[in-house]
Amino acid sequence: MLKKTFLIFLFLISLTGFSLKAQDTLRVMVYNLLFYGQFTSFCTPQNNHPNDKDAYLRTILAHDLPDIFVVNEMGTSPAYHQRIIDSVLHKITNRHYARAESQNIANSNIMNMMYFNTEKLRLHSQHIISVILRDIDLYTLYYKSPDLAYGDTVFIHCIAAHLKAGSSDGDQLTRLYQINNSISWLKNNLPPGNFLFMGDFNAKSVNEQAMQALFYGPDAEYRFYDPVNQLGTWINNPAFTMYHTQSTHTSGGDCHVGGGLDDRFDLIVASADIMQGNKKVSYVEGSYHTLGQDGLRLNKSLLDMPFNTSAPFEVIQALYYNSDHLPVLLSLSIDQSPASVRFPFDSGVAFSHNNPVTNQLIIHHNLLSGSAYNIEIYATTGHLQNKMNGITGNEPITLNIGHLPAGVYILEFKIQEHSRVFKILKI
Repeated sequence: MLKKTFLIFLFLISLTGFSLKAQDTLRVMVYNLLFYGQFTSFCTPQNNHPNDKDAYLRTILAHDLPDIFVVNEMGTSPAYHQRIIDSVLHKITNRHYARAESQNIANSNIMNMMYFNTEKLRLHSQHIISVILRDIDLYTLYYKSPDLAYGDTVFIHCIAAHLKAGSSDGDQLTRLYQINNSISWLKNNLPPGNFLFMGDFNAKSVNEQAMQALFYGPDAEYRFYDPVNQLGTWINNPAFTMYHTQSTHTSGGDCHVGGGLDDRFDLIVASADIMQGNKKVSYVEGSYHTLGQDGLRLNKSLLDMPFNTSAPFEVIQALYYNSDHLPVLLSLSIDQSPASVRFPFDSGVAFSHNNPVTNQLIIHHNLLSGSAYNIEIYATTGHLQNKMNGITGNEPITLNIGHLPAGVYILEFKIQEHSRVFKILKI
């Protein structure tokens, strides 16, 4: 009887087009590595050697391993970019990681880099969206569902920034230009979506013009939001001690700067679509975290009393010696629609199209006549290229795409609240 009831339940699911949603979680970390692989008069092989930093990073990342790992203050040599994978990530996990391409248009002596778990994610594109002082990088990732050819597409855009340091009017103006350039690029090139803006912002207060542009810009669709809503004057403010990220040291004079933990320089902020979960990616409430921060460090070092119990002692030590910044993390929930998504149909799903495509995309189906549908075609960067609305009949659905350049595209077919996604090759 129980089995019969279960089979009836499955049958009703298939008739009504209902599908169960699976969820996955992505862990995101941003970390200023403090001149990793870049030697200066103050950061030398004696006080900041990559061998030592690799050991510290293995300890830190083994404790909290991200799926998306964005770093600032990386040296410019691609050998050091790959070294993080070979000497750190692949030494502590069986997961396979890849990285973004090495780019440095601004010709700075330090740059950003992004690493990602290839079991869950694929890098579809990367762009440099501002070149003032240092590159600001945009990495567009694509979530790999277990049934990629049929599951819904999820794009996540990660913006990595290391803004100008300093408190002078000129420093603050440079940060404003860097933020404005970045947001202008987004508005001109991408629709609103799942954006994370992360890095070392070097701002001491939300009242600074750059932060005003970031959080309260004129275009609401391209504003960013602090997941923990801890906005204010951060410097030396005990109200924000759980979120202070610099400095892990009280005394400077070598590679690290001093002063203790009294600034919230490092942030991960998110678009409204992520905060509201509009496009299958949502912030996991309570997951935003400053690793190594126990809230008792105002103007103190990471190793000062009281004893820091926010992480194992070896992790606290590694954070202290590796960098004068603390890493920031959060988690994202991915709504993953499995391949078993059902459409209204007569008996069994029949859904196919010509591939590759020259001028006309022809979709064959056995959907019930009279069903309203919507077709959207996206470039792999997430740009909408073409769309079509209609009502299903007995004939195949034909869409003219002769005007599109040759390349790979993502086709999303929507009917009622359900969708299917296919790759198409335009030749």
